Amino acid sequence: MVTMTETAAKKISELKLEEGKPAWGLRIRIVGGGCSGMSYELGWEDQQSPDDKVVEAQGIKVYVDKLSVPYLEGSEIDYVENNMMGAGFAIKKDADPAVRVRVRLFARYREAAGRERIEIDLPEGGTVESAWSAVAARHPELARFRPFTLFAVGQEYVEPDHTLAPGDELCLFPPVSGGAPDDVFRVVGEPLSPDAVAREVDHPGAGGVVIFSGVVRNETGGRPVKFLEYEAHAPMAEAKMREIGTAIRARWPSIKRVAMLHRVGRLEIGEASVLIAVSAAHRQEAFEACKYAIDTLKRTVPVWKKEHFEDGEVWVGLQGG
Repeated sequence: MVTMTETAAKKISELKLEEGKPAWGLRIRIVGGGCSGMSYELGWEDQQSPDDKVVEAQGIKVYVDKLSVPYLEGSEIDYVENNMMGAGFAIKKDADPAVRVRVRLFARYREAAGRERIEIDLPEGGTVESAWSAVAARHPELARFRPFTLFAVGQEYVEPDHTLAPGDELCLFPPVSGGAPDDVFRVVGEPLSPDAVAREVDHPGAGGVVIFSGVVRNETGGRPVKFLEYEAHAPMAEAKMREIGTAIRARWPSIKRVAMLHRVGRLEIGEASVLIAVSAAHRQEAFEACKYAIDTLKRTVPVWKKEHFEDGEVWVGLQGG
């Protein structure tokens, strides 16, 4: 991970001899999230923490905290006798092809960082995890939330090992309760009622309620439709809808309640197959959250439909049109 010039190794050995501290090693800690913002200091061996990565270069131990590791791959430690800042240790790194990504922060993350968006440069092949490390290096107060953080690129959740591309927007969702107790996510077999779902999201703090009703239409591509059949993996479908609700609450903090219901079985023309209702303090957030919910549901929730025509039938999944 880290190499060291003979000059740097010799200088450290001299310092250890002068101070009578043969166990000295070099501690490197990044400040500011990039090579231009590096700071580094000599540290004692007994200062090693459980999260340190320890490597040896030229026989010298080098301690690197885990948040700084992504920045130090391929680095070389040198000792410079004369420069504008005087003599001292320096870290050199060949320039890697940079992948610039935008990071968007929500709720407590935004407040802690004091900003909603951050731009970071990662080496080619940089992952979500390395982006998180870069953000946490700039804002160490976020580090403790890592086990609870959800990641998304665009409108899709992604895993920490997901490779980021130039121009990606990575969303960091802080820990949430998994949806408010009054949120509703159900797969049902009975007819859906817009009035009933409106009551599910009623809240005294809501200034706007938006309801989306997806109904069975009488044709597809010019072919008359007789009726539809919907089938779902109900436990997973409800879990995915709950994930959507969690993302909604992270993106739009003014949301009061969310309800998502999907019907299965045979549906006649004009009957509702899906109802989504969102209440929020302001109408704009309610509209945006409701659109996000149905768009994401149609891509990710395991529900399939079979269209029945006069001259045949066809399965469409996940959701079709």
